[in-house]
Amino acid sequence: MRKRTLFSWPILFWFLPPLLAQTAGDPLPKIVRRQLLNGLQVLVSELPQQPKVTLHLMIKSGATYDPVAKAGLSDLTARLLTRGTVARTEGKIANELQGLGARLESYSDWDATHVIARAPGEHLLRIVEVMADVLLNPSFTQEDFDALKREVSDRLRAERDTGPAKAHLQFQRILFQGAPYVRPLQGTPETLESVSLGDVKLFYQRFFVPNNSVLVVAGSVPGEEVITKVARRFGVWVKRPVVPFTFAPAEPPTGVKVFLTEAVEDQRSFVEMGSLAVRRNDRLAIVFQILHEVVSGELPARLSEDEPRAFLELRRLPSSFSVRFSALTDQVTQGIQSVLQMWRDLAVSGVSQEKFRSAKERVLDRFRFGTSDELADRILEVELYELGFNYWSSFRKAVESVTLEDLKQAVNEYLTRDLVVAVSGKGETLKASLEKVGPVRQ
Repeated sequence: MRKRTLFSWPILFWFLPPLLAQTAGDPLPKIVRRQLLNGLQVLVSELPQQPKVTLHLMIKSGATYDPVAKAGLSDLTARLLTRGTVARTEGKIANELQGLGARLESYSDWDATHVIARAPGEHLLRIVEVMADVLLNPSFTQEDFDALKREVSDRLRAERDTGPAKAHLQFQRILFQGAPYVRPLQGTPETLESVSLGDVKLFYQRFFVPNNSVLVVAGSVPGEEVITKVARRFGVWVKRPVVPFTFAPAEPPTGVKVFLTEAVEDQRSFVEMGSLAVRRNDRLAIVFQILHEVVSGELPARLSEDEPRAFLELRRLPSSFSVRFSALTDQVTQGIQSVLQMWRDLAVSGVSQEKFRSAKERVLDRFRFGTSDELADRILEVELYELGFNYWSSFRKAVESVTLEDLKQAVNEYLTRDLVVAVSGKGETLKASLEKVGPVRQ
């Protein structure tokens, strides 16, 4: 391991071997990786054919760390970054980005916080300056905080009274009891009301640390030159202790649990049904990704309703595999039974080899990296979930090695016995019919 000093003031890097990988038959471009003295990991991958560059900074702390009574704090903190810095107002940032033909966004998901900039390659230095200023020098004014909190609260208040939102929130509350995912990622109007500007500043101080962060630069840029520029701006970011990830997963449901939430719609009801899935770094994650494609292909033939959809969430803790659909109220129970029968059929018979191969190809296609955004996403996924440097180089082989028996076993273990069924609809009309599925709780 060698050390190197750049500039008139010392910045040291650890030289690690370049990362080579491939997916869907295409080689992943060479990745130059360095670690700054403050612990920030910098990974640069050149895509010469791409006219734009993506800078994607990921802090490996997200909404999982929100206090229960202050759900939405992480995302609120992230989104407040682009509202202004000590030197730049929100308007000045917007004008500067427009002049560069660039975009900048920041948000939080369950596992991480993201700050992403996209710009033409020739403006790399200037976008690095703007991005570093937004990340390291946020103004966090009371006026900006109040305005953002009001915007988010108003949107959440409007969304939560819809049938799909009621079913989804109930599904989360039941499936994830005792785990962080039990609360909405962006919070509720009530939890946001309890969040203060002081909470935002404290969250920023505790979790926005370089030694728990990764910066990926992908696009039409040479690696060594980029690292020099990045080090000048991000090397001053102060290293602090990392808050450990100590959260416990939810306990799997036992039996089929049906929960009915009253909705305002007279004619249609909304359903979300499913169970816990696996962690993103679990060996079964690839099986679940194939299963997601299989179920997505089977649903239209099983449900005549509009656009039934399968959803798979893969995170640091076990998350969910679910199906969402809407139906006329007198057809809801039939729809639920159709999905249950589909899962039983998959557990016993699977699907044809043709459908199985097609599902695998769709998985491979979803994880392509033809653009700078896609390449950055693939690299950060490996970093966040510690999948291993060879993950993408062996991804096709791993997908192809999954057998139909693996798929059937996963369905049988996770989706045929222990399930949560959340329904949003007219209670007095639905309850008796839903009893055919399982005991109904309201």
